[in-house]
Amino acid sequence: MKRNKFYIILMGAAGLMLGCTNGKQYEQVLDRAQEQNQNWDSITGIDSIQMAADYYDRRDNSNNKVRAHYILGCAYRDAGEAPNALEAYQHAAESADTTSADCDYGLLMRVHAQSAMLFKYQLLPYEMLDELKAQRHYALLAGDDKNALTAIERSADAYYMLAEKDSFVNIQQRASDLYERYGFHEEANLALGPIIAELVEKGDTAEARRCIQRYEGSKSVFKDGELLPHKAIHYYFKGRYCLAVGKTDSAEIYFRKLLLPGPNASQLEAGYRGLFLLYWHEEKWDSMAKYSNLQYEQSLQ
Repeated sequence: MKRNKFYIILMGAAGLMLGCTNGKQYEQVLDRAQEQNQNWDSITGIDSIQMAADYYDRRDNSNNKVRAHYILGCAYRDAGEAPNALEAYQHAAESADTTSADCDYGLLMRVHAQSAMLFKYQLLPYEMLDELKAQRHYALLAGDDKNALTAIERSADAYYMLAEKDSFVNIQQRASDLYERYGFHEEANLALGPIIAELVEKGDTAEARRCIQRYEGSKSVFKDGELLPHKAIHYYFKGRYCLAVGKTDSAEIYFRKLLLPGPNASQLEAGYRGLFLLYWHEEKWDSMAKYSNLQYEQSLQ
């Protein structure tokens, strides 16, 4: 009887030690994945992260559950498995104890921000808006003004998908004003870039010119007097503005900048489209046909 009792105690102690070992092991798995995520590396070891998430699901600490499933979602995101990623993010959100004094609102904000991004890529604007609303809610609870404003700005993309262009423009302008009010001057300038073409389409060239000037005042847009490569699409927007106000020579210069070596596919297509519009405006039909064909061919690649 004593032997059995001793055996039970010994096995219980061994199980406790194993649990502690596993806990440390799974914490290291999540730490490594989190470091990869923060360094913009693709997260590896999904199976190990899933085991860590299962481990923490059997424990009481809700913040650990949220963290494990959030990182699992990010791993699935990097693997291109959007449905699994969204399921993991949903599990993370449902695992939170928002009534607890130590609830990690900042982490919950990131959970909903990532979900919103995935819904954007899947062209699901209403679901995206729901997640952005939650992102802003938890950002405010976490005292993170910048990410609360970012959630507002990102909602403009959902309205663009819904073809509500006026709402798209108004939200970007509102976001810019709010960024400025809260002291985020760079973000305030950058928020105005995406609406330049829409303003030109509406015929509001005065506001488009103001947005161009604000956008070009951004420190993260230009280097040595030239747009950074990933921002080169701005040449198309500025060219459209020049075309609208009759500065056709300037418009051609900006459109042709998108044809120089180095542009990505979307920038090259924009350059061809800009020149098509220019030559249509000037009634140069042969040149118009040339760039129409080039734009079409580029769109097929």
